Amino acid sequence: MNQEANKKDVQEFQRVIDQGRFYEVLEWIAAGKPLRFVRGRYKKWDNGLNMAIQDGGHSIVKVLLERCDWTVEELSIALYHASSDRRGYLVELLFEHNAPVDECCFDDFCQMMDPVLMDEAIKRGIDPTKSDAFASALISTGAARPLLSYYKRNKDRIKGLDEQLSIALCKTVAEEKVRSSVLLLWAGADPYRKCPSDVRYDFPGHQSPEAAEYLSDMVYDRPILHELGFQANLEFYKKLKLDPPPEVLPELLQGVSFTGNYEFFKPLIQRCPVELLNDSERSSSHTLEWLISHEFERYRSWEGPKEGYLNLIRCFLEQGARWDPGSGNLRHPRNGLLSGGADYFVAVVRLLLKHEQDPTQIRKLVDYGAAKQVALSHSPDLISEVKEAERRRKGDANASDLSDSGSRVRRRRSPRRRYTKPRR
Repeated sequence: MNQEANKKDVQEFQRVIDQGRFYEVLEWIAAGKPLRFVRGRYKKWDNGLNMAIQDGGHSIVKVLLERCDWTVEELSIALYHASSDRRGYLVELLFEHNAPVDECCFDDFCQMMDPVLMDEAIKRGIDPTKSDAFASALISTGAARPLLSYYKRNKDRIKGLDEQLSIALCKTVAEEKVRSSVLLLWAGADPYRKCPSDVRYDFPGHQSPEAAEYLSDMVYDRPILHELGFQANLEFYKKLKLDPPPEVLPELLQGVSFTGNYEFFKPLIQRCPVELLNDSERSSSHTLEWLISHEFERYRSWEGPKEGYLNLIRCFLEQGARWDPGSGNLRHPRNGLLSGGADYFVAVVRLLLKHEQDPTQIRKLVDYGAAKQVALSHSPDLISEVKEAERRRKGDANASDLSDSGSRVRRRRSPRRRYTKPRR
Protein backbone atom coordinates (compact mmCIF):
# COMPACT_ATOMS: atom_id res chain seq x y z
CA MET A 1 0.00 0.00 0.00
CA ASN A 2 1.19 3.51 -0.76
CA GLN A 3 2.12 5.66 2.21
CA GLU A 4 0.53 8.91 1.02
CA ALA A 5 -2.68 9.98 -0.63
CA ASN A 6 -3.93 13.24 -1.99
CA LYS A 7 -6.77 15.24 -0.53
CA LYS A 8 -9.28 13.75 -2.95
CA ASP A 9 -8.56 10.19 -1.77
CA VAL A 10 -9.00 11.22 1.88
CA GLN A 11 -12.38 12.79 1.17
CA GLU A 12 -13.51 9.83 -0.91
CA PHE A 13 -12.56 7.25 1.73
CA GLN A 14 -14.23 9.33 4.46
CA ARG A 15 -17.44 9.40 2.37
CA VAL A 16 -17.34 5.60 1.96
CA ILE A 17 -16.87 5.12 5.71
CA ASP A 18 -19.56 7.62 6.73
CA GLN A 19 -22.14 6.03 4.43
CA GLY A 20 -21.20 2.47 5.46
CA ARG A 21 -20.52 1.28 1.89
CA PHE A 22 -19.04 -2.10 2.75
CA TYR A 23 -18.55 -3.35 -0.80
CA GLU A 24 -16.86 -0.12 -1.88
CA VAL A 25 -14.37 -0.65 0.97
CA LEU A 26 -13.67 -4.13 -0.44
CA GLU A 27 -13.12 -2.64 -3.88
CA TRP A 28 -10.84 0.04 -2.40
CA ILE A 29 -8.66 -2.61 -0.74
CA ALA A 30 -8.64 -4.82 -3.86
CA ALA A 31 -7.59 -1.87 -6.02
CA GLY A 32 -4.63 -1.20 -3.72
CA LYS A 33 -5.67 2.35 -2.98
CA PRO A 34 -3.90 4.01 -0.03
CA LEU A 35 -5.16 3.53 3.50
CA ARG A 36 -2.63 5.83 5.21
CA PHE A 37 -3.15 9.53 4.82
CA VAL A 38 -1.69 12.88 5.75
CA ARG A 39 -4.54 15.02 6.98
CA GLY A 40 -5.22 18.47 8.34
CA ARG A 41 -3.38 21.70 8.58
CA TYR A 42 -0.47 20.23 10.54
CA LYS A 43 -0.02 17.25 8.18
CA LYS A 44 -0.68 14.55 10.76
CA TRP A 45 -0.67 10.90 9.84
CA ASP A 46 -3.95 9.00 9.95
CA ASN A 47 -5.16 5.70 8.56
CA GLY A 48 -8.35 4.05 7.38
CA LEU A 49 -8.60 1.82 10.47
CA ASN A 50 -8.84 4.81 12.81
CA MET A 51 -11.39 6.48 10.56
CA ALA A 52 -13.54 3.33 10.54
CA ILE A 53 -13.30 2.90 14.34
CA GLN A 54 -14.38 6.47 14.97
CA ASP A 55 -17.36 5.86 12.67
CA GLY A 56 -18.19 2.66 14.59
CA GLY A 57 -18.95 0.23 11.77
CA HIS A 58 -18.26 -3.35 12.88
CA SER A 59 -18.15 -5.00 9.44
CA ILE A 60 -15.84 -2.38 7.90
CA VAL A 61 -13.42 -2.54 10.85
CA LYS A 62 -13.41 -6.33 10.65
CA VAL A 63 -12.59 -6.43 6.94
CA LEU A 64 -9.85 -3.80 7.37
CA LEU A 65 -8.27 -5.88 10.14
CA GLU A 66 -8.47 -9.14 8.19
CA ARG A 67 -7.35 -7.93 4.74
CA CYS A 68 -4.75 -5.26 5.57
CA ASP A 69 -1.47 -5.26 7.43
CA TRP A 70 -1.19 -2.86 10.35
CA THR A 71 1.77 -2.04 12.56
CA VAL A 72 1.76 -2.64 16.31
CA GLU A 73 1.62 1.11 16.94
CA GLU A 74 -1.38 1.52 14.63
CA LEU A 75 -3.23 -1.32 16.36
CA SER A 76 -2.43 0.20 19.77
CA ILE A 77 -3.82 3.60 18.76
CA ALA A 78 -6.89 1.94 17.24
CA LEU A 79 -7.54 0.13 20.52
CA TYR A 80 -7.19 3.41 22.39
CA HIS A 81 -9.84 5.05 20.20
CA ALA A 82 -12.19 2.06 20.48
CA SER A 83 -11.92 1.86 24.29
CA SER A 84 -12.19 5.61 24.87
CA ASP A 85 -15.35 5.66 22.68
CA ARG A 86 -16.76 2.78 24.79
CA ARG A 87 -17.18 0.51 21.74
CA GLY A 88 -16.82 -2.92 23.33
CA TYR A 89 -17.57 -4.85 20.13
CA LEU A 90 -14.64 -3.13 18.40
CA VAL A 91 -12.38 -3.76 21.40
CA GLU A 92 -13.15 -7.49 21.05
CA LEU A 93 -12.17 -7.39 17.37
CA LEU A 94 -8.88 -5.65 18.15
CA PHE A 95 -8.12 -8.10 20.95
CA GLU A 96 -8.61 -10.95 18.43
CA HIS A 97 -5.90 -9.32 16.29
CA ASN A 98 -3.51 -8.92 19.26
CA ALA A 99 -3.76 -5.16 19.64
CA PRO A 100 -1.53 -4.05 22.56
CA VAL A 101 -2.92 -2.06 25.48
CA ASP A 102 0.06 0.30 25.82
CA GLU A 103 -1.92 3.46 25.00
CA CYS A 104 -5.08 2.53 26.94
CA CYS A 105 -6.31 3.40 30.41
CA PHE A 106 -8.16 0.88 32.56
CA ASP A 107 -10.77 3.55 33.32
CA ASP A 108 -12.09 3.25 29.75
CA PHE A 109 -12.60 -0.52 30.10
CA CYS A 110 -14.38 0.02 33.42
CA GLN A 111 -16.78 2.48 31.81
CA MET A 112 -17.97 -0.30 29.46
CA MET A 113 -19.00 -2.37 32.53
CA ASP A 114 -17.84 -5.58 30.84
CA PRO A 115 -15.86 -7.79 33.26
CA VAL A 116 -14.67 -10.02 30.40
CA LEU A 117 -13.00 -7.10 28.63
CA MET A 118 -11.60 -5.83 31.95
CA ASP A 119 -10.06 -9.22 32.68
CA GLU A 120 -8.67 -9.46 29.13
CA ALA A 121 -7.10 -6.00 29.43
CA ILE A 122 -5.42 -6.97 32.71
CA LYS A 123 -4.27 -10.24 31.18
CA ARG A 124 -2.62 -8.28 28.36
CA GLY A 125 -0.68 -6.14 30.84
CA ILE A 126 -2.77 -3.08 31.70
CA ASP A 127 -2.39 -1.81 35.27
CA PRO A 128 -5.73 -1.02 36.98
CA THR A 129 -3.95 1.14 39.59
CA LYS A 130 -2.01 3.34 37.17
CA SER A 131 -3.30 6.91 37.34
CA ASP A 132 -5.77 5.48 39.91
CA ALA A 133 -7.87 4.30 36.98
CA PHE A 134 -10.20 2.01 38.93
CA ALA A 135 -10.82 4.71 41.56
CA SER A 136 -11.53 7.24 38.83
CA ALA A 137 -14.06 4.89 37.25
CA LEU A 138 -15.81 4.35 40.60
CA ILE A 139 -16.04 8.10 41.14
CA SER A 140 -17.31 8.96 37.66
CA THR A 141 -19.90 6.15 37.60
CA GLY A 142 -21.21 6.82 41.11
CA ALA A 143 -19.84 3.51 42.44
CA ALA A 144 -21.72 1.46 39.85
CA ARG A 145 -22.71 -2.00 41.10
CA PRO A 146 -20.98 -3.92 38.25
CA LEU A 147 -17.68 -2.32 39.29
CA LEU A 148 -18.30 -3.06 42.97
CA SER A 149 -19.12 -6.67 42.09
CA TYR A 150 -15.92 -6.87 40.04
CA TYR A 151 -13.98 -5.55 43.05
CA LYS A 152 -15.48 -8.11 45.44
CA ARG A 153 -14.65 -10.97 43.06
CA ASN A 154 -11.08 -9.88 42.34
CA LYS A 155 -9.82 -7.96 45.38
CA ASP A 156 -7.66 -10.90 46.48
CA ARG A 157 -6.39 -11.61 42.97
CA ILE A 158 -5.55 -8.11 41.75
CA LYS A 159 -3.12 -6.16 43.90
CA GLY A 160 -3.99 -2.58 44.81
CA LEU A 161 -7.79 -2.67 44.39
CA ASP A 162 -8.29 -2.06 48.14
CA GLU A 163 -6.45 1.24 47.94
CA GLN A 164 -8.41 2.20 44.81
CA LEU A 165 -11.67 1.70 46.70
CA SER A 166 -10.40 3.87 49.57
CA ILE A 167 -9.30 6.65 47.21
CA ALA A 168 -12.76 6.65 45.65
CA LEU A 169 -14.37 6.81 49.10
CA CYS A 170 -12.12 9.72 50.10
CA LYS A 171 -13.19 11.66 47.00
CA THR A 172 -16.92 10.93 47.38
CA VAL A 173 -16.80 11.91 51.07
CA ALA A 174 -15.06 15.17 50.15
CA GLU A 175 -17.86 15.88 47.65
CA GLU A 176 -20.58 14.72 50.11
CA LYS A 177 -22.03 12.12 47.74
CA VAL A 178 -24.18 10.03 50.08
CA ARG A 179 -25.18 7.21 47.72
CA SER A 180 -21.68 6.62 46.35
CA SER A 181 -20.11 6.75 49.82
CA VAL A 182 -22.63 4.29 51.28
CA LEU A 183 -22.14 1.87 48.38
CA LEU A 184 -18.35 2.01 48.72
CA LEU A 185 -18.63 1.33 52.47
CA TRP A 186 -20.97 -1.57 51.71
CA ALA A 187 -18.41 -3.01 49.29
CA GLY A 188 -15.74 -2.98 51.98
CA ALA A 189 -13.90 0.36 51.75
CA ASP A 190 -11.97 1.08 54.94
CA PRO A 191 -12.83 4.61 56.16
CA TYR A 192 -9.97 4.60 58.68
CA ARG A 193 -7.01 3.88 56.43
CA LYS A 194 -4.63 6.49 55.04
CA CYS A 195 -4.75 7.07 51.31
CA PRO A 196 -4.20 9.89 48.79
CA SER A 197 -6.80 12.61 49.10
CA ASP A 198 -7.39 12.78 45.34
CA VAL A 199 -6.91 10.77 42.17
CA ARG A 200 -3.24 10.80 41.15
CA TYR A 201 -3.48 11.45 37.44
CA ASP A 202 -0.44 10.62 35.32
CA PHE A 203 0.14 12.17 31.95
CA PRO A 204 2.60 9.95 30.07
CA GLY A 205 4.30 11.82 27.29
CA HIS A 206 3.08 15.21 28.48
CA GLN A 207 5.27 15.73 31.56
CA SER A 208 8.84 15.31 32.62
CA PRO A 209 9.45 12.74 35.39
CA GLU A 210 10.31 15.61 37.75
CA ALA A 211 6.97 17.32 37.11
CA ALA A 212 5.06 14.06 37.56
CA GLU A 213 6.82 13.43 40.87
CA TYR A 214 6.03 16.98 42.01
CA LEU A 215 2.33 16.60 41.21
CA SER A 216 2.27 13.22 42.93
CA ASP A 217 3.71 14.77 46.11
CA MET A 218 0.96 17.41 46.09
CA VAL A 219 -1.67 14.70 46.75
CA TYR A 220 -1.17 14.06 50.43
CA ASP A 221 -1.72 10.77 52.23
CA ARG A 222 -4.20 11.28 55.05
CA PRO A 223 -7.10 9.36 56.61
CA ILE A 224 -10.49 9.47 54.95
CA LEU A 225 -11.92 10.73 58.23
CA HIS A 226 -9.84 13.88 57.75
CA GLU A 227 -11.89 14.67 54.65
CA LEU A 228 -15.08 13.94 56.59
CA GLY A 229 -13.95 16.40 59.23
CA PHE A 230 -13.30 19.07 56.62
CA GLN A 231 -16.97 18.89 55.61
CA ALA A 232 -18.25 18.83 59.22
CA ASN A 233 -21.72 18.00 57.89
CA LEU A 234 -23.51 16.32 60.77
CA GLU A 235 -26.42 15.10 58.62
CA PHE A 236 -24.06 13.53 56.06
CA TYR A 237 -22.01 11.94 58.86
CA LYS A 238 -25.11 10.32 60.38
CA LYS A 239 -26.14 8.84 57.03
CA LEU A 240 -22.81 7.02 56.77
CA LYS A 241 -23.53 5.32 60.13
CA LEU A 242 -19.88 5.27 61.16
CA ASP A 243 -18.72 4.41 64.66
CA PRO A 244 -15.04 5.42 64.68
CA PRO A 245 -12.86 3.84 67.38
CA PRO A 246 -11.13 6.20 69.86
CA GLU A 247 -7.70 5.88 68.22
CA VAL A 248 -8.89 7.51 64.97
CA LEU A 249 -10.85 10.33 66.62
CA PRO A 250 -7.87 12.77 66.76
CA GLU A 251 -7.70 12.78 62.94
CA LEU A 252 -11.43 13.48 62.69
CA LEU A 253 -11.17 16.22 65.31
CA GLN A 254 -8.27 17.79 63.46
CA GLY A 255 -10.35 17.99 60.30
CA VAL A 256 -13.35 19.46 62.12
CA SER A 257 -11.14 22.07 63.80
CA PHE A 258 -10.57 23.74 60.43
CA THR A 259 -14.27 24.58 60.15
CA GLY A 260 -15.00 25.60 63.74
CA ASN A 261 -18.20 23.51 63.76
CA TYR A 262 -18.96 23.17 67.48
CA GLU A 263 -22.10 21.03 67.10
CA PHE A 264 -20.23 18.40 65.09
CA PHE A 265 -17.16 18.60 67.31
CA LYS A 266 -18.57 18.31 70.84
CA PRO A 267 -19.88 14.69 70.87
CA LEU A 268 -16.67 13.46 69.24
CA ILE A 269 -14.21 15.04 71.67
CA GLN A 270 -16.17 13.69 74.64
CA ARG A 271 -15.33 10.17 73.40
CA CYS A 272 -11.62 10.85 72.90
CA PRO A 273 -9.24 9.88 75.74
CA VAL A 274 -6.86 12.55 77.07
CA GLU A 275 -3.75 10.57 76.17
CA LEU A 276 -4.85 10.59 72.52
CA LEU A 277 -5.58 14.31 72.55
CA ASN A 278 -2.07 15.17 73.78
CA ASP A 279 -0.32 13.59 70.82
CA SER A 280 2.85 15.69 70.43
CA GLU A 281 6.32 14.86 71.70
CA ARG A 282 5.81 17.52 74.41
CA SER A 283 2.56 15.84 75.60
CA SER A 284 0.68 18.71 74.04
CA SER A 285 -2.23 18.68 71.59
CA HIS A 286 -1.29 19.38 67.97
CA THR A 287 -4.88 20.34 67.14
CA LEU A 288 -5.15 22.75 70.07
CA GLU A 289 -1.88 24.37 69.02
CA TRP A 290 -3.26 24.78 65.49
CA LEU A 291 -6.53 26.25 66.77
CA ILE A 292 -4.73 28.90 68.79
CA SER A 293 -2.38 29.67 65.87
CA HIS A 294 -5.26 29.85 63.38
CA GLU A 295 -5.26 33.19 61.51
CA PHE A 296 -8.70 34.44 60.49
CA GLU A 297 -9.44 35.82 57.02
CA ARG A 298 -6.86 33.49 55.48
CA TYR A 299 -9.15 30.53 54.74
CA ARG A 300 -12.41 32.26 53.89
CA SER A 301 -13.79 29.41 51.76
CA TRP A 302 -14.44 27.11 54.71
CA GLU A 303 -13.81 29.25 57.78
CA GLY A 304 -16.43 29.26 60.51
CA PRO A 305 -17.42 31.96 63.04
CA LYS A 306 -14.99 33.04 65.76
CA GLU A 307 -17.37 31.85 68.48
CA GLY A 308 -17.07 28.34 67.04
CA TYR A 309 -13.28 28.34 67.33
CA LEU A 310 -13.49 29.73 70.86
CA ASN A 311 -15.89 26.93 71.81
CA LEU A 312 -13.57 24.34 70.29
CA ILE A 313 -10.64 25.66 72.34
CA ARG A 314 -12.83 25.54 75.47
CA CYS A 315 -13.82 21.93 74.69
CA PHE A 316 -10.21 20.88 74.26
CA LEU A 317 -9.14 22.48 77.55
CA GLU A 318 -12.11 21.04 79.48
CA GLN A 319 -11.29 17.60 78.12
CA GLY A 320 -7.73 17.85 79.46
CA ALA A 321 -5.75 18.87 76.37
CA ARG A 322 -2.50 20.76 77.00
CA TRP A 323 -1.11 23.74 75.11
CA ASP A 324 2.67 23.80 74.89
CA PRO A 325 4.03 25.32 71.68
CA GLY A 326 7.60 24.69 72.83
CA SER A 327 10.47 27.06 73.41
CA GLY A 328 10.41 28.45 69.87
CA ASN A 329 8.98 31.66 68.54
CA LEU A 330 5.39 32.39 69.60
CA ARG A 331 4.79 34.66 66.64
CA HIS A 332 2.28 32.34 64.93
CA PRO A 333 -0.06 31.82 67.93
CA ARG A 334 0.22 35.52 68.78
CA ASN A 335 -0.71 36.57 65.24
CA GLY A 336 -3.51 34.02 65.15
CA LEU A 337 -5.12 35.30 68.33
CA LEU A 338 -4.72 38.94 67.32
CA SER A 339 -6.35 38.23 63.94
CA GLY A 340 -9.55 37.32 65.82
CA GLY A 341 -9.79 40.73 67.46
CA ALA A 342 -9.11 42.05 70.97
CA ASP A 343 -12.08 40.32 72.64
CA TYR A 344 -11.13 36.97 71.09
CA PHE A 345 -7.51 37.42 72.17
CA VAL A 346 -8.40 38.19 75.79
CA ALA A 347 -10.98 35.38 75.96
CA VAL A 348 -8.51 32.71 74.78
CA VAL A 349 -5.78 33.90 77.15
CA ARG A 350 -8.20 33.77 80.09
CA LEU A 351 -9.23 30.27 79.08
CA LEU A 352 -5.59 29.18 79.11
CA LEU A 353 -5.15 30.72 82.59
CA LYS A 354 -8.36 29.16 83.90
CA HIS A 355 -7.32 25.66 82.85
CA GLU A 356 -3.81 26.05 84.33
CA GLN A 357 -1.72 25.98 81.21
CA ASP A 358 1.96 26.92 81.44
CA PRO A 359 1.98 30.56 82.67
CA THR A 360 5.50 31.14 81.38
CA GLN A 361 4.38 30.40 77.83
CA ILE A 362 1.27 32.56 78.33
CA ARG A 363 3.43 35.46 79.56
CA LYS A 364 5.67 35.18 76.50
CA LEU A 365 2.53 35.17 74.37
CA VAL A 366 0.95 38.24 75.97
CA ASP A 367 3.76 40.45 77.21
CA TYR A 368 5.20 41.39 73.83
CA GLY A 369 4.60 43.96 71.06
CA ALA A 370 1.08 44.41 69.72
CA ALA A 371 -0.28 41.71 72.04
CA LYS A 372 0.88 43.71 75.06
CA GLN A 373 -0.81 46.85 73.75
CA VAL A 374 -4.08 44.98 73.18
CA ALA A 375 -3.96 43.43 76.64
CA LEU A 376 -3.28 46.78 78.36
CA SER A 377 -6.02 48.59 76.46
CA HIS A 378 -8.79 45.97 76.73
CA SER A 379 -7.91 44.14 79.95
CA PRO A 380 -5.39 46.07 82.06
CA ASP A 381 -5.18 43.37 84.74
CA LEU A 382 -4.47 40.53 82.32
CA ILE A 383 -0.67 40.75 82.23
CA SER A 384 -0.45 41.11 86.03
CA GLU A 385 -2.67 38.02 86.43
CA VAL A 386 -0.42 36.05 84.09
CA LYS A 387 2.71 37.11 85.99
CA GLU A 388 1.07 36.26 89.31
CA ALA A 389 0.21 32.78 88.01
CA GLU A 390 3.81 32.38 86.88
CA ARG A 391 5.12 33.39 90.33
CA ARG A 392 2.77 30.92 92.02
CA ARG A 393 3.92 28.16 89.67
CA LYS A 394 7.58 28.92 90.41
CA GLY A 395 6.88 29.13 94.15
CA ASP A 396 5.22 25.72 94.11
CA ALA A 397 8.16 24.34 92.17
CA ASN A 398 10.67 25.76 94.67
CA ALA A 399 8.65 24.38 97.57
CA SER A 400 8.63 20.94 96.03
CA ASP A 401 12.40 21.14 95.51
CA LEU A 402 12.91 21.98 99.18
CA SER A 403 10.70 19.13 100.30
CA ASP A 404 12.60 16.74 98.09
CA SER A 405 15.97 17.87 99.46
CA GLY A 406 14.85 17.31 103.11
CA SER A 407 17.19 18.63 105.79
CA ARG A 408 20.28 18.59 103.65
CA VAL A 409 22.38 21.73 103.81
CA ARG A 410 23.85 22.94 100.57
CA ARG A 411 27.61 23.48 100.50
CA ARG A 412 28.67 26.96 99.70
CA ARG A 413 30.95 27.24 96.79
CA SER A 414 34.33 28.68 97.59
CA PRO A 415 34.91 31.99 95.84
CA ARG A 416 37.09 31.90 92.81
CA ARG A 417 40.60 33.19 93.26
CA ARG A 418 41.45 36.22 91.26
CA TYR A 419 44.11 35.57 88.68
CA THR A 420 47.23 37.67 89.07
CA LYS A 421 49.93 37.87 86.50
CA PRO A 422 53.19 36.42 87.87
CA ARG A 423 56.12 38.77 88.27
CA ARG A 424 59.14 38.34 86.05
